[in-house]
Amino acid sequence: MEILQFLFYEPTDIGISRKPFKTAHWRAIKFITPNIGELHDIANCLKIPANLSTEELDKVAEVAESLACYIDNVLVTMGPEGVLIARKGSAGDSPMKNANFAEKLSVRHYPVHGKTEVINVSGAGDCFASGFIAGLLQNCSESQCVSVGFAAAVAALKSQTPVPEAIFKGQRISGLKEAGFIALH
Repeated sequence: MEILQFLFYEPTDIGISRKPFKTAHWRAIKFITPNIGELHDIANCLKIPANLSTEELDKVAEVAESLACYIDNVLVTMGPEGVLIARKGSAGDSPMKNANFAEKLSVRHYPVHGKTEVINVSGAGDCFASGFIAGLLQNCSESQCVSVGFAAAVAALKSQTPVPEAIFKGQRISGLKEAGFIALH
């Protein structure tokens, strides 16, 4: 049996987002889920030019693509604009699959569909990351992992607390449909 190991980094806050990048250990990171502010901070720390806002999806994609040259899977959470992913491989592949060096780096935008009644925004990014990880552990495809992450984030947005008591309420991860995306690069 093959055991896969990976380091998943959820920056949590702009103030600490650059902390791992001050040592050589950051090269062990295989997945990272910054929001746009954290992406900007990390990019500056790594000397990647960045001046970002959610209105400029192409600029966010460009910086995420540059960061993906160092970190295999870059998942930028963008609040109501959805998630942008930069990595080698297709949306139908499991992100756990080792990327082939010959594969082209791709950038995909997964927009949020529909409106959610927001009670609390705290924890939505963390819950997205935990949902995405739950999908990874089930060997789901990228687009299925995003769907699981979105479901977890929506549960957080509807909760009084940053982490809801129950994220899926008996719903099976495998029952969630794949999230739709727009290929950017």
